[in-house]
Amino acid sequence: MKNVLITGGCGGIGFAIVEELKKSGYNPIVIDINKENIKKNKEKI
Repeated sequence: MKNVLITGGCGGIGFAIVEELKKSGYNPIVIDINKENIKKNKEKI
């Protein structure tokens, strides 16, 4: 399993990319400045 770093990964396009990478077998490492989006999507990631 490869690790992938995604900045801005908790909102919009970034989160969609995280979901697709997970489906493809990657381990996403997500960074985002928006704390509300982090809280909202934490369990999904």
